[in-house]
Amino acid sequence: MSPDFPNSSELIAATSRGDMVLFLGAGVNADCEMGDPPKPAPLGNNLSHDLSKHFFPDEAYNKESLKAVSSKIQNIEGDEKLRSYLINRLHPVHATKALMQIPYIQWNSIYTVNIDYGIETAYSNAEQKV
Repeated sequence: MSPDFPNSSELIAATSRGDMVLFLGAGVNADCEMGDPPKPAPLGNNLSHDLSKHFFPDEAYNKESLKAVSSKIQNIEGDEKLRSYLINRLHPVHATKALMQIPYIQWNSIYTVNIDYGIETAYSNAEQKV
């Protein structure tokens, strides 16, 4: 069963005029690959787990919060090592095909509620901006 959009012509017209606003949350990057080498985007507690395993490979990961793990790393290894790991783990973002379509729509505004490099990547790679 396909969705029913009774006002789809109005939606298409508003989009064509550039009257639409796009709100994006963290989930927009869920299917992106990130880092060097590229790996699936860390979802939920996966970043906390990745950090724990990288910096403390001989310790059991007990689902500690990202705040707890990153604080431990900062105290033991230092801020620069944590920052370097995060940059390599989260950059560059390899945007999905869906994200790569967003720059081809004329938006009035785009709002993101998290650090969102996926949409930035999509716009920087777009051949034609509208």
